[in-house]
Amino acid sequence: MTTSLSKILCSLLVLLALLQSKGYSAEDLKERPPVNGPINLNVGLYFVDFQGIDGSKETFTGTGYLFLEWLDPRLAATNLTEQKYREIKQGELWEPKVEVVNALEWQETLKSDFYVTADGTVGFIIRFMATVHSQMDQRKFPFDEQYLQFVVEPFIENSALLSLRPNPVRTMIATNAFLSEWKLAGIRGVQGSHEFVPTSEKFSRVTFLLKVKRNSGY
Repeated sequence: MTTSLSKILCSLLVLLALLQSKGYSAEDLKERPPVNGPINLNVGLYFVDFQGIDGSKETFTGTGYLFLEWLDPRLAATNLTEQKYREIKQGELWEPKVEVVNALEWQETLKSDFYVTADGTVGFIIRFMATVHSQMDQRKFPFDEQYLQFVVEPFIENSALLSLRPNPVRTMIATNAFLSEWKLAGIRGVQGSHEFVPTSEKFSRVTFLLKVKRNSGY
């Protein structure tokens, strides 16, 4: 038996024992959220690289990782031995559904298994490539700077359940990311909300603001 398979089997046995001790079934964890709401969902965004900014279309294209983390008290454990976290396969736990609402193109290239820490914090990572629409003010061209927006919201079935919050620890730009025509000047997440007019529902959202400054001499 390989080491990785042994770890997965061990984590599964620990999980089953934990569920039995707390009166939960594996089906409970798979189908039901940890609480009726709201669930604080911490969202982080790590850009690996950028393929370009199109000022005429007001779009930018990049590749990166989206981090989602929340607390599930049902999975809290006091006997995690020396491991910092345990892994659980995709499809075995309830997970929040979110979307990038201003993405014109979205390609999910990888989705990690769940990682669960001793206090019951659950998370997973989505690797993506996306083309995103963001309004640009180019009146000061070629000396302009822009705040490109990357907006994350829950799907409509999760709208009343999730409260999205930015995770500054997981929000950054890779040091080797670059754009020839622009200087990458930082990124931050802002918590907010948005009303879905047809139903008057309010959606929690996190807006990531990517600051870029044009290289005027390019």
